Amino acid sequence: MSENQLSLLSKINEISKECIYMQETGTSNVGSFVTADEILTKIKPKMHELGLLLVPMFHHEQTKVTEVMTKQKSGDKQEYIVSSPLTYKFVCIHSKEEYEVPFYMVGKQGDPAKALGSGLTYAERYFLVNFFNIVSGDKDYDTFIKSNGINLNPADEEQMKEVMELINNPKSETTELAICSNYKVETLTELSTDKVRQIIGLLTKRINEA
Repeated sequence: MSENQLSLLSKINEISKECIYMQETGTSNVGSFVTADEILTKIKPKMHELGLLLVPMFHHEQTKVTEVMTKQKSGDKQEYIVSSPLTYKFVCIHSKEEYEVPFYMVGKQGDPAKALGSGLTYAERYFLVNFFNIVSGDKDYDTFIKSNGINLNPADEEQMKEVMELINNPKSETTELAICSNYKVETLTELSTDKVRQIIGLLTKRINEA
């Protein structure tokens, strides 16, 4: 099945695979964070490849603007809180399928337009991080992947079928448990495609020479 034949939810799942972990490079007075620009830069190539659009829908008829006075050292400051429901809509340009996710935004600034802008910016970032379950931290990507033993290139079903057939051949003189122990994994599915290909080569040679 080609990628364009995948269902919309399957395509969204493929996008989520592009952002397993992201380093926090944005900073604020409350800590560090992953910026929306970084996330979009990470996922947009895959979105274009799969023919997906992410459309933010602003419900202006339900928008509320509240004027507040904030106490500061220099005196009271007039600010505005802008809040509104949002909907993020995924659209597949090939099948015309749509998937909507309800969300909400709140922004606070000294100007209503700026409050709206900051609210939309924060909402976009929090939506992307939470919808795609993005793990973030101060480690760089390679360090995080290596330290957590994440397999980014797992063996496919055909490879696993082939390696099991070889293991079950009496001439292989090995077991699944022995191989897992040798490679320090609990199951063969934790091995990368390169490792499984290596095992297939070794077992094939052993069987042919028996």
